[in-house]
Amino acid sequence: MGRELASRLLESHQGALYLICGDAVVDFFRRFGFNLILQSEMLPGLESKVARYTAEARHINVMKRD
Repeated sequence: MGRELASRLLESHQGALYLICGDAVVDFFRRFGFNLILQSEMLPGLESKVARYTAEARHINVMKRD
């Protein structure tokens, strides 16, 4: 189910995509072309979201798909 949903969403989008996720799903999103990036490489608008999730989870990953 998750794979089908992700595939459909990605088919409808052109350009770079960023996502914030936990360790458990990094490999899942790698299958769709996402790669881990440094937080310094993310869009400025994501900083507050990453800070919020990091406060809750203590660790968070930022990924990007070109």
